Amino acid sequence: MRLDRLCAADTNPRVISNRNFKGLTGSLNRFGQVEPIVWNERTGRIVGGHQRFRVLVDAGVVEALVVAVDMTPEDEEDARLVLNNPAIEGEFDEPIGDLLRHLEEKSVSLFKELNFDSLQRSLEKDAGREVHGSSEPSGSSGYQTECPVCQHKWEVSVADVAVEKT
Repeated sequence: MRLDRLCAADTNPRVISNRNFKGLTGSLNRFGQVEPIVWNERTGRIVGGHQRFRVLVDAGVVEALVVAVDMTPEDEEDARLVLNNPAIEGEFDEPIGDLLRHLEEKSVSLFKELNFDSLQRSLEKDAGREVHGSSEPSGSSGYQTECPVCQHKWEVSVADVAVEKT
């Protein structure tokens, strides 16, 4: 669809920092537009993909992948919130550390350009906060841990956890 037919919504609930905008630009340059913009044909406004839209327009792109939906203005606003709600996006699973290390080994410049260095620091900080944000239970040598898949139980002590400060 021609991008000049799309109109950004005044009530878009997200903003993007310059650093993240550069990372998104790098991602679109590297991989192309792998996720279409969602556009409400009833109102002419973008429902999802405002930041990608900005990157494409700034790059002089005239046409892009668009999914057209037909929603009331009220549903459009609700959908815009849903599409931008980090509380329903899910979380990274255990292989994320290995995947990030592999990407960094493969291409340090791409790793930094796409802001995976920030993601890695954030994940490491969150992992450290879980253990160091609480005190060990009294009368116990550690934390009881259970696998959510097989229900295997084991104990982890604070002494078993290493946190690297950056």
